[in-house]
Amino acid sequence: KMKNSLKGIITLCLIAAVCGGILGLTYDATKDTIAAIEKKESLQLDVILPGLNADEPKEMNVKLEENGPISSAYEVYSKGELVGHAIISNAQGMGPLKMTVGITKDGKIGGLKIVSHAETPGIGDIVEKESFMGRYKGKPIEQELKIVKTTPSADNEVEAVTGATITSTGVTKAVNEAIKFYKENVLGEEVKEEEEKPLEAKDIIPEADSMKDVEVELTENVKEVKGIYKGEELLGYAITGLGAGMNEIQTMVGISNDGKIVFVKVVADSETEGIGDVIHEEDFTKKFLNKSVEERLEVVKNPPVKDNEVEAVTGATVSTEGVTGGVNNAIKFYNEKLKK
Repeated sequence: KMKNSLKGIITLCLIAAVCGGILGLTYDATKDTIAAIEKKESLQLDVILPGLNADEPKEMNVKLEENGPISSAYEVYSKGELVGHAIISNAQGMGPLKMTVGITKDGKIGGLKIVSHAETPGIGDIVEKESFMGRYKGKPIEQELKIVKTTPSADNEVEAVTGATITSTGVTKAVNEAIKFYKENVLGEEVKEEEEKPLEAKDIIPEADSMKDVEVELTENVKEVKGIYKGEELLGYAITGLGAGMNEIQTMVGISNDGKIVFVKVVADSETEGIGDVIHEEDFTKKFLNKSVEERLEVVKNPPVKDNEVEAVTGATVSTEGVTGGVNNAIKFYNEKLKK
């Protein structure tokens, strides 16, 4: 009986060992397939590269900056043929945004899929909706994409969602980071940052031809003053006023001789990326144009009803107040020291 029991135990152990070996071999043979399926699902290849039967992502062998704009990147194949790339990109909206950007081999945006975000529910969660994310599909990558508030008139324009400009801008920045990566690492192009041209007199007052220093004592809230001329005729002033947003904001304000604001540009700031970016946009700065310098400007949260009111940008009220503070300091300086 002892011998029979021992034989049975040995037999069971042998069977278990054989089965374990078979399972091990099966796992080794299928683990790559399983990993590929899991990666395909996590990258949402059907969403970002639709209609291409993309089923085989291969991670690119590129050096990525730690905590940089690109987290990872993949070549994507269908039955062994390259059909596009999946690039996981980061940017800042109301909070951190991470998304997968699909770029087809013919150089178009295939689609976007959010990985994670911290946007405001009901406003910034447009990143979860195809009604917004679908606006990027089919966009060519020759140029950086731009957010506009009206119906797009160019291939590289994407219409923002009303009330969610900051989130719209953050998504567009993430897509542009993916485009830049693709151009540099797939196409082998050198992508140069656009250098901002120095401001000229005609940028402030179109008929002007020169800017000259003004001999006047500056105040603690005014950094610089220039006279704007056409020949020898003084047309107005460019005054750089300081205001407090999340940090100091320097705003150049053009004031014509008839006491109107004709130009506003933020020339230096360190506002929160994504949220504070909107103060550089023309849609924001034009809110100040043609305002009279007779009154101090006030920031309001609703559409203005008075000439001296400026509507705050949703989600960027502090930055709006910082720019407005700089404009008001320029106005005060003009009225007290320059006005004839």
